[in-house]
Amino acid sequence: MLTELVNPSISRDGLTLSATNAGRGAGDCGEKGEWVWDGERFQLLRYGRLDTCRGIVASEWPVIYRANRE
Repeated sequence: MLTELVNPSISRDGLTLSATNAGRGAGDCGEKGEWVWDGERFQLLRYGRLDTCRGIVASEWPVIYRANRE
């Protein structure tokens, strides 16, 4: 799991925080996370990870955790 935010960005409305830690320069492996502001703190919304670098873009990495949004 991401222990520090690498390449963080925040959505225009300031409610979603994202970070991607690429395993190498090609960006075809690593981990990425998204957190959403619930009014008190950022809650994990989605976490994806691909350990083996094999030419797969980050948007296609396996999702390990996805929260149910209400």
